[in-house]
Amino acid sequence: MICPICGPKDCKEWRICILHDSKPVCEDCCSACRYRKGYRCGYRREETDHRAEIYKLDRQINDLEAKADHLYRRSLPARADKLMYKAAMLRREKRGFEHEALQKDRQGAAGDHR
Repeated sequence: MICPICGPKDCKEWRICILHDSKPVCEDCCSACRYRKGYRCGYRREETDHRAEIYKLDRQINDLEAKADHLYRRSLPARADKLMYKAAMLRREKRGFEHEALQKDRQGAAGDHR
């Protein structure tokens, strides 16, 4: 067989590698991989659920704004300003997730019309 990492090789054991499109990889290359943990592959694809993240950030922003409003009414503007700054940072992060979700939707829509 041909290993996608090291090329043609006469090896007794082969493992399926998720990193290399689920192709068989020789045991030597698999054991040298940084994701190898004992006898298992520790690689996990990170896929974020953008809708859940956006919802969570939206709730945090609303909560911080409510707390800041309460602090403004109690005449504590310095503390309220800190909370509003945190809310602004969360809004920026939310916009980033919204942009990523939009890009992902556009890529999915572009792939469907082929």
